Amino acid sequence: MVQNPEPVKLLAFDTEDLAVLSAHMQDAQLRPADMTFSTTDKRFVMVLARYDWQAAVENVHQRVESGLHFDHVTAVSTQNITRGTLEPITLTAITFKPAQAPSGSLMISFNNGSAIRLEVECIDAQMRDLERRWDVPVGPPVTPKGETEFGT
Repeated sequence: MVQNPEPVKLLAFDTEDLAVLSAHMQDAQLRPADMTFSTTDKRFVMVLARYDWQAAVENVHQRVESGLHFDHVTAVSTQNITRGTLEPITLTAITFKPAQAPSGSLMISFNNGSAIRLEVECIDAQMRDLERRWDVPVGPPVTPKGETEFGT
């Protein structure tokens, strides 16, 4: 286990920042039950099991529970996602399609063809590692159907 790793904290306010955040979140697992949208706060929040790519450089294979939220969200739509389900899906990328600057659409894509689209007034995202981390098998962070690495 990596000795007392510093929690990763990232902010994204433009497409370059978003690319860095997306790279850190690649292969994170999300249970659709662990996401919510507050219309009052215009905030979309999710808790994911992020694969720790920095620890993997040291040949340590772990996941860390991470919070990710997007602010200034005006609408949320999903494709092939059943809200409330506990079966995890694996995040592949977070991208931005501009509309009338600075607004646009954030697309959160997953390995099974599912996606979340957030209509936003601007890019405003924050990711933060939480306390919980656990070891996972060596090799690619993909799990067979029906199995999870959610640290049960």
